[in-house]
Amino acid sequence: MTTIYPAIKAGDTTNGPRLRLVGRDQTPASLVGATVLMHIRGEPSLPVVIAEAADGIVYCPRGTLAPTTNQEVARFDVEFEVTYAGGTVQTFPEEGQDKVTVWIDLDN
Repeated sequence: MTTIYPAIKAGDTTNGPRLRLVGRDQTPASLVGATVLMHIRGEPSLPVVIAEAADGIVYCPRGTLAPTTNQEVARFDVEFEVTYAGGTVQTFPEEGQDKVTVWIDLDN
């Protein structure tokens, strides 16, 4: 499953949109007791806030989600790495990568 992460503006400081992490069978991941990192190709990993653990819903603060780009529009591969309470690790999406689009902010 590959989905498109909503577009953001580089440097915005509001929270990002909520996303549901789901498995191949479309069942939401239970994030109770878990931690989640967002990996962006070529950028540092970012901690993700778990908003609704039982339903697999997370978000990333936009102020931290600002990959370096001098292009008007940049698309980056992203994936979410979940470490469950027992130490087991699972990556979402389970196949391929999601995409995030970052637009430059014209006043910077």
